[in-house]
Amino acid sequence: MVYSSLKSMYSLLIVLIVGLSGCASGGGSSGGGSLDVDALIAEARDVEQGVSPRNTPNTDAAADHLDAGQDANTPAEARNHYQLALTSAEAAIAEDPGNPLAHRMAALADLSLENYQSAGEHFDRAEELRPIYQFEDVALKEDAYITQYQLASPLLSQGAYAEAAVHLENASAVYKGRPEATITLAQIYAALRQHDQAIEKIDEVQAFLASEALEDIDDETAANWRAQAEGFPLMKAQVLADAGRFEEAAAEYRMLVAASPNDLELQQDLGAILIQMGDTPAGLEVYTGLLGRPGLDADGLSRIGLGFYQAEDFPRAASALQRAADASPMDRDALEWWARALLAQSEFAAVPPVANRWLELDPQSQQGYAILAQATNESGDTQGAAAAVQAVSSLQFSVDNLQMRRGPDRAEVSGGVTNKTMAPGSNVTLVFTFYAENGNALGTVNHTVALGAQGMSEVFQLTFDSASPVGGYGYTVGG
Repeated sequence: MVYSSLKSMYSLLIVLIVGLSGCASGGGSSGGGSLDVDALIAEARDVEQGVSPRNTPNTDAAADHLDAGQDANTPAEARNHYQLALTSAEAAIAEDPGNPLAHRMAALADLSLENYQSAGEHFDRAEELRPIYQFEDVALKEDAYITQYQLASPLLSQGAYAEAAVHLENASAVYKGRPEATITLAQIYAALRQHDQAIEKIDEVQAFLASEALEDIDDETAANWRAQAEGFPLMKAQVLADAGRFEEAAAEYRMLVAASPNDLELQQDLGAILIQMGDTPAGLEVYTGLLGRPGLDADGLSRIGLGFYQAEDFPRAASALQRAADASPMDRDALEWWARALLAQSEFAAVPPVANRWLELDPQSQQGYAILAQATNESGDTQGAAAAVQAVSSLQFSVDNLQMRRGPDRAEVSGGVTNKTMAPGSNVTLVFTFYAENGNALGTVNHTVALGAQGMSEVFQLTFDSASPVGGYGYTVGG
């Protein structure tokens, strides 16, 4: 509930991934790092030649089969020659693991066989032994990189991220002179919640951008790459938090807060993580400082209130959430958690007015009626409690776990619809209305859910695009 910015990261990353899908191309400065041949030649003059290559019967056989594969009349014939070339190259490596030519032949054979991971390993070893090879093979490797990236592009556009990742891994394995594939892999793995892989790729990108590799890249291209990875420090912190690695996440957030001390959301997330990792006093200190800031909007107040709620500081949670609901009277989420905070501190008489405002915006909320019933019963209003219980039993379906995530030009609502008494397969249409903070309606979105079996919940998510900031929402049941 507290990590609203963290939970929304994955849907936002999908937009970033699609935006990156056309970045790698073969030429032009905006395409990202087309080769500067003159610069490469000049740099090559200063590079150590390394270990001298040694021709052997096996390296000669590998070279002959590579040539024959290029001249073959059919793909099957070519593949047979490339496989024989790889066998000969591997024999040459077995004879002399320190022969750079043997590794280079194996890399070229693997590349022809589309064994990109193995090709990358052999290229790396060949260049480690004989650094001059990096200049001799760079055009070939970059061409393979671009080909694999372009194969990934339509898959990215289709949302087939796992399949696209295979091609992007191939690209990054065979050529390490440009970062677009690794940037996109970091985005994909974060979106797929493959935390370790995401962090590994983020670190690779940041190391590349901080390395000497950019010295030979034109300024426009280097700036384009840095722009693509600009959000990676925050993304790393978010991925660490989502992985439950809270101490590491808190360390990353502290660095981000130090760099941007006026960023309210960063401090809110830091406070949430500190509480989650058990350092409640430090988390409360963060939220207490935030609560005293002037100019807080409803979203900021709600986040702070949820932070206090998570720390079980219910009086301050209720105070912050009340301020949020006062600032944005149609903020369903603030009303829910305000009611919960009041109930948690046994302020039973104060709950019904807030719960009723919540239920006006969320009329199918079983949890809302349950909280209203408990509060009215505890405060001695048995008639009100009975009415709330009757309302629950009359629900044919319930809407549960609603949450809105706000952006500058959109709002996303997620939740679930649980079938209570209706026939499986029945359609339910919810008409969501979105409001500005002043309570004025901004627009509506109709969402239809096909109910599952009784007792089963169907999860949904919808998006509302808005030219104005969204301050709240509610729904009615449509026809």
